[in-house]
Formats: sequence, C-alpha cells, structure tokens
Amino acid sequence: MAIFPVDEDILYQVASFSIRQLQPPSFDLATTQSEFYHLYLDPPAGNPLGLALPKALITTFSLLAGFLSFTVALLILSNINVIVSFSGSHSTSLKTIPPVSSAISTTVELPLPTERCRQLLGADDVLVIVKTGATALRERLSVHFQTTLQCIQHYVVFSDLEEEFEGHYIHDVLSGVSAEMKKSAPEFKFYRDLHENQDRVIEFMRENAAFQRKAWDLDKWKFLPVVERALQAKPDAKWFMFVEADTFWSGLISSNGWQS
Repeated sequence: MAIFPVDEDILYQVASFSIRQLQPPSFDLATTQSEFYHLYLDPPAGNPLGLALPKALITTFSLLAGFLSFTVALLILSNINVIVSFSGSHSTSLKTIPPVSSAISTTVELPLPTERCRQLLGADDVLVIVKTGATALRERLSVHFQTTLQCIQHYVVFSDLEEEFEGHYIHDVLSGVSAEMKKSAPEFKFYRDLHENQDRVIEFMRENAAFQRKAWDLDKWKFLPVVERALQAKPDAKWFMFVEADTFWSGLISSNGWQS
C-alpha cells in the first residue's frame, strides 16, 4: 500500500467535506464513492482544494465517508428503538388497564402440556407464592393463570385486597396486621381507601393519579406477613418460591437443580 505525503490542511478539508456529506439514511456506498471521484479527480470550479488527489487516497476517504454514513444511520435507527423500548418499560397508562368484565377467561384451552408439567419431579414439595396488589393484578395476573400457574400444583396469591379474580381466590395478606399499626403507619391510608372502594377498583385507580407510588409504599408491609401466611398455607412444603405478578420464570423448577 502506497503512502502519499499530503499536507495536513488538505486532509482536514477532505475530512471536513466528508463529514458534511453525511446525510443519513442516504448512505449508499457506491454513490458516495462516485461523488468523491467526480469532485477530486475532475475538480470543478469553486473546489476549495483546487487540485486532484491520488486515487488511493480518494478511495480511502470515500470508503471512510460511506462507512461513517452507514454507522450514523444505524445509530439513529437503534436509538429510536431504544427510546421506544425505554418509554414502554415503566409505568403503565391507566388507559391500558382493562375492566374486570373484559379480562381473559380462564376457560380458554391453551396448547400447554398441563398434566405433564404438573408432574415435574419434586413439584409436590413446592409452594409458589405470588405477591401482588389490587392495583396491579388486573393487568398482570391473567397471563399467569393462563401459562405459568397451569404448571404449578400448589400456589397461593396474596394481595392487599381480598377478592375473587377470574375464578381464583386472592388473599389479603395485610388482614392480620394489627389495627394499631394500620392506624399509625401512613402507608395504610391507601389501604383503607382501597378497601372503601373495593367494588370500584378501576375507577378508584383512575381518580388517583399517584396510586402507583402509594401502592409501592404499601407493598413493603407485605413481605413479613406473606412469609408467615405461606407457611400456614402449606407447612409441609420443602420449598417456598416467592414471585411477583411481573416475574417471568420459565423452567425454573427443572433447570436450577433445586432437587438436590
């Protein structure tokens, strides 16, 4: 490969011109090369350089410009993807919360090997505890009843409101907390409001813009009671698996080697 001694100012001008030519997503390499050959092999009037550069150097810069154009376009496209993914990964808009009447029916037959997956070795010794809240289960729990929990022999769902949801009993894990504690801890204000509106939970959530933050603050009071209630639910269990309503676990029992 030949090395041509070229003045640094000329290199700077060529590089500057290359960058100015980047116009994503028009990053066709052949077109970029053609433009460079036309400009530098046959300099037009007004060319700031006013000279013809060696073909090898021109090829190098044209390839560099094409590569930079391609890279910038990819970055733009990937950043758009990242922004979309990020914006949809946090709090859920109230508009997406379906009313109870439109919830997925648990009678739908799915192509799951239910009987086979329920017979996994050691599954009878496991109790799966789903910890959730009344403000979250309406959008997150249906999919578990349709998929994950179909393969679980023993499970229990604990929330902050006692109710029946899609034919499943939901336990109020905070019901055993003393009245004195419920009165003194400010987080239980949301608990009381929730129970006063238990027949209209969806409307209650829409009327309280800060319900997610309040529900999160109340959630810390569930951890100790949920452990106690889990032991009461299945005292002979060898394993207690605590999951959230937004937990994804697939093949956990068969892949983590817990049997040994």
